[in-house]
Order: sequence, then C-alpha cells, then structure tokens
Amino acid sequence: NNIEQYNSDVGEYPRELKDLVEDPRLDGWLGAYGSAADFKDAFGNELQYTVPGEDGPFDLLSYGKDGKPGGSSVDADIRFK
Repeated sequence: NNIEQYNSDVGEYPRELKDLVEDPRLDGWLGAYGSAADFKDAFGNELQYTVPGEDGPFDLLSYGKDGKPGGSSVDADIRFK
C-alpha cells in the first residue's frame, strides 16, 4: 500500500498522511504516493492516521458516516489493516 511504499523508500513511516502527497523534504521520497482524495473514506471524511499504531507501526481508520469516533451501523469506526 501507499504507506508501506513510503516506508520502503524513506526508511520511516509518514508523520501524517499529507507526507504521502506533498514532499516532506526527506531523502528517498519518490512520491507522490497518492492524491489527497485517496485518503478520504467513502463518506468524504479524512481518514484518521496515527503512528505508531496500537497494534502495529500505524493505525488507519474511518470514523464512519458521522465522522466521529465510536458509533454503530454506518457511523461505526472502520479500522484498516
């Protein structure tokens, strides 16, 4: 995926998703690794990204339709692995 490719090229995970689109001025950056639209969920909300993650090097998730943490049904959080 885009985040892993960035890590492979730069030697570290991006600090924020915009580093995948805009050159963070780090050696090895060969991006862009996607467009800003690639980092939005199906509802048009920005994906949430944290590094380090709870169970791995990073977490990437959608807060669901309402764009808020928690919720149920279409408002439930979706964690990407």
